[in-house]
Amino acid sequence: MLKGEGGSSTYCRTTSTDQPATLENYADYVGLPIAFLKGLGLREYRHLGEPAVSMPYLDENEEEVLLKRSRISLTGKPKVKTRKGDNHRLYGLGKLDEVRKAGYVFLVEGESDAQTLWYHSEPAAGIPGANGWKAEWASELDGIDRIILVVEDAAGEACWRKLAATPELQERLYRVELEGVKDVSELHKQDAESFKERLAKAREGARAWMDIAESEAEERAREALGSCRELAESTDILAELIADLERCRLVGERGNAKLLYLAMTSRLLEKIVSVVVKGLLREASHTWSSW
Repeated sequence: MLKGEGGSSTYCRTTSTDQPATLENYADYVGLPIAFLKGLGLREYRHLGEPAVSMPYLDENEEEVLLKRSRISLTGKPKVKTRKGDNHRLYGLGKLDEVRKAGYVFLVEGESDAQTLWYHSEPAAGIPGANGWKAEWASELDGIDRIILVVEDAAGEACWRKLAATPELQERLYRVELEGVKDVSELHKQDAESFKERLAKAREGARAWMDIAESEAEERAREALGSCRELAESTDILAELIADLERCRLVGERGNAKLLYLAMTSRLLEKIVSVVVKGLLREASHTWSSW
């Protein structure tokens, strides 16, 4: 099992943007025990004279700090700052060996959602911001059968498109949208007792990228057919081509036009036809006048 302290927790909702980002206030805001957060390496410090919570990104051995991000606000903007000079990484690299044993991982936006999942002993990794995914991180998820992205909003959709554009992930990529809540942290705060049951239900209903891509391709094909049905169902499409060209005032060259059309259409086939157009070059004569 992953390290965690799953179960219910007591907290008070912190909604005011005036609340300082102390570790205690952060724990109240995410609904997680301070002791658990400290166990993940979170520490309180001063940022420009104000309290902030440091969230270290540890390496595969959970020792060396690869990246340090800090929560400087609970609800205001910006919420998080990255230490100058640090390169973004996945949050939770040190837990990925345990994740591989589980066979699946929840990919979530930011640190707090990952912390919530770990608290409930769920395999998770955090992407530092919805736009933070980098294709080179795909190798770090090798050996995991199901990679499940929790899609929250429009930014989450953009993240989904980035992941879907990563070839190494496509056959293992799934998406879930949590019913009635924005993200896993809200699901936990809404009812910690039913969290695992509701999350398991969402995981069972996760949609595979392969299925989504196939259905989207079919929909695009239906739309394309609808826009050109009359032409697509014509019994003599070359005659339709010539009629269109004549409306564009092309005179003659019917044979060349048909050949070029068929050659261009071959780009959709396994074997593409190449064309070389040859013709006589007539020498033009010019008369020059001298003044």
